[in-house]
Amino acid sequence: MLCSENANPRFGLELAACALVLISTVAGAQPNPDGPTRSTAERLADKRYVAAGDRIYVIGSEDERFPPMGWHIRGEMGGVWATP
Repeated sequence: MLCSENANPRFGLELAACALVLISTVAGAQPNPDGPTRSTAERLADKRYVAAGDRIYVIGSEDERFPPMGWHIRGEMGGVWATP
């Protein structure tokens, strides 16, 4: 469509300007040292994990417990599951 007679002649210029702004914004971005961070020591009971293999998997929380969780069988989905 860019080569058709009905194409906007300014489209290429607008596209180039947008690309230039995007590249300069991304290239000049610096990480914020005061920005949000992820904690590895706080609220561990709220953080879940899953370790899965071919026939067994473990669902628990990062505080090394198996709290009651799950919606299919309410409160009974955490722990070690081994399929036959």
